[in-house]
Amino acid sequence: VIKKPRLVDKYSSANESAFMRGEAATIKLKDFTITEFVSYKSLDAGIAEADTLTEEEDLVTSFLETGYHRTPNEIAKRHTIKEFVTGGNVTWQGNKLKIGATGVYYSYSNPLNTNDRAYEYFNFNGKSNFNLGVDYLLNLHKINIFGETSMSPNGGIATVDGATIDFVPEFKMSALYRYYSPKYQNMYAQGFSEGNKTYNESGLYIGAEILPVKHLRLNIYFDSWKFPWLKYGVNAPSTGHEWTAEATYTPKRNIEMILRAKYETKQKNSTDDTNIKELINYNTSKYRYQLNITPNDEWKLKSRIEVSRYHRPDSTSWGFLVCEDIQYKPAKLPLTFTARIALFDTQDYNSRIYAYEQDVLYAFTVPMFYGRGTRLALVVKYDVTDNIDLWFRIANSYYADKTVLGSGLDEIQGPNRTEVKLQFRLKF
Repeated sequence: VIKKPRLVDKYSSANESAFMRGEAATIKLKDFTITEFVSYKSLDAGIAEADTLTEEEDLVTSFLETGYHRTPNEIAKRHTIKEFVTGGNVTWQGNKLKIGATGVYYSYSNPLNTNDRAYEYFNFNGKSNFNLGVDYLLNLHKINIFGETSMSPNGGIATVDGATIDFVPEFKMSALYRYYSPKYQNMYAQGFSEGNKTYNESGLYIGAEILPVKHLRLNIYFDSWKFPWLKYGVNAPSTGHEWTAEATYTPKRNIEMILRAKYETKQKNSTDDTNIKELINYNTSKYRYQLNITPNDEWKLKSRIEVSRYHRPDSTSWGFLVCEDIQYKPAKLPLTFTARIALFDTQDYNSRIYAYEQDVLYAFTVPMFYGRGTRLALVVKYDVTDNIDLWFRIANSYYADKTVLGSGLDEIQGPNRTEVKLQFRLKF
């Protein structure tokens, strides 16, 4: 739960929008580390034409972060605005204590206007904003105490504070409290949160790692949170909690068994026809068993069974997934084969299951298993030379309960969807 800063580093993520372009530098002066950066780039955004009677500039209504420019609508949003970001960090490092201060300023060529809905009431509007914050890390032998507090010009506060404790090698524990005001505005915050946004949330997380006997590791955590303002699909302040328990058993170096149970309770609007929507509780349970076997240096096998259950006062649905991953790397050939076969059956969208899937280099795929069917995937890597490699991937999803897939320009007639990727890499 302690975030470790990377300072200035190259950008190598698959996300095409969440990066900086410009210059940055880090200077170390005795116990101080000083970092500064400047970025200027184009962004994809939806633009609404200005009302000439009341507004002089076109307004930004949304950002396009997919990186796709396939359709007339997506092409129209390409590089429509400019973004300027600058800031820096100063950190003092002592023997047991580290203290830092951070400031970030950002501005856009067109003003943002993204709070048309009630749950977006506190969203940032305008052309420029900034954030100031301080952070600390205190190391007391087996205890680390850490935290960060930040503010935005409108008075919004965000703070996260926690501790990790290594009682003995067989028992480690962590706790974290966060409070993100609904008013807090930060375009680049990446704080610990349930809602994936660093605002409108408070909560307490407690986790532990236990090694009770040889070859067995237990990981347990509990997280409880509250959203003091509205959210999408939630027309009132809401609460929730989640717990997860995972046991990993490694009887031999080449065999690993994982058993995981996860339970989560949240609130959302009811589906009745009244004008005032009452909040209802719903919960999701997921149970997984996974077996990883590495018989030798050439083969890796991974088997997984997962069951999901979604329950609300008026209905309950179930989902089921079984999949097998196989990796084969011949000792005498510059080839690597990775294959998956999966069978799934879920009663509705609420009982869907996600499972990470191998992809070409620098890409990732986490397919959603929803409905009833099968999925097959194959990835082949060929190392032509030390500096050249080729990647090929093909994946097919078959839905036994559907005759049309997708909608609009993505619509496919029939129950099959096939994806093909080819990648060539030259390293200089």
